[in-house]
Amino acid sequence: VTFFKFQPQTIMTPLAITMGCPAGIGPEIILKFFACSEDHLLPPCIVVGDLNVLRFYAQQLGINCSIVPWLPGDDIPSGRNIIPLYESSKLSKNSIHPGTFTQETAIAMASAITSAVKGIQQGWFSGLVTCPISKEALQESKHHYPGHTEMLAKLTASNNQVMMLAGSSLRVTLATIHCGI
Repeated sequence: VTFFKFQPQTIMTPLAITMGCPAGIGPEIILKFFACSEDHLLPPCIVVGDLNVLRFYAQQLGINCSIVPWLPGDDIPSGRNIIPLYESSKLSKNSIHPGTFTQETAIAMASAITSAVKGIQQGWFSGLVTCPISKEALQESKHHYPGHTEMLAKLTASNNQVMMLAGSSLRVTLATIHCGI
């Protein structure tokens, strides 16, 4: 095992964080993560998702933040409450309803995942962090996979995949897939 000491001045390829389901908890997790983070995240992180979704939830939650558009090759904006965003969809403000997804929001959810994987394959991102999705919404988006794991396997042409839950002292891989009931 090799450990690296990260230096703030080191230029690093950012991680992609997908927004999850626009009707779910993912956007809130992202907003609260950036609100509580230090000025410089190491490694740097870029949210892949929808500007209107993040703005909607920031307003609903009373989180004061700046969501800054980011494109590959741009400098990565940083600082407390600054959220760099690679926009993968453009939902209308009227289409966002907490707890209720539509085909339009389901497609936006899936688009964040496919855009992040494409970004990794293009070298824009070094890895992927996924926020929760709705498996039912995934079906509605016309991506017929049981969940993230199978979708990511297909997008990366992997025949050997497993979901891992990892914490500071424990890592667990599942022997079976989990399906919503």
